[in-house]
Amino acid sequence: VTPIHCWRSPKVEVRDGALAGRGVFATEPIAAGEVVAVKVGHIVDREEVVRLTAEIGDQALQIDDDIYLSPRTADEVVQTAILINHSCDANVGFRGQVIYVAMRDIA
Repeated sequence: VTPIHCWRSPKVEVRDGALAGRGVFATEPIAAGEVVAVKVGHIVDREEVVRLTAEIGDQALQIDDDIYLSPRTADEVVQTAILINHSCDANVGFRGQVIYVAMRDIA
């Protein structure tokens, strides 16, 4: 079985933060509109998401009617996590269903 991993820009790193635990931090400037990360997972339906919830929690991402991207194991939860923390003044948002982009220049 081929392992799955989310993709993150080489301009970011995952590290512990002072406010919200582990997260993604810029290591060099990122321009507005630049791709920061891409979410991955297995394509599953709602029935499988419900079955997997005990092991993976709420890690499935709905991308269409009854279509989800989801890890299938606890190990895959870690491998597929984007780790972009919430902010009321967010600097990263979605383009489409699975691509995370800089909403403004990030220093």
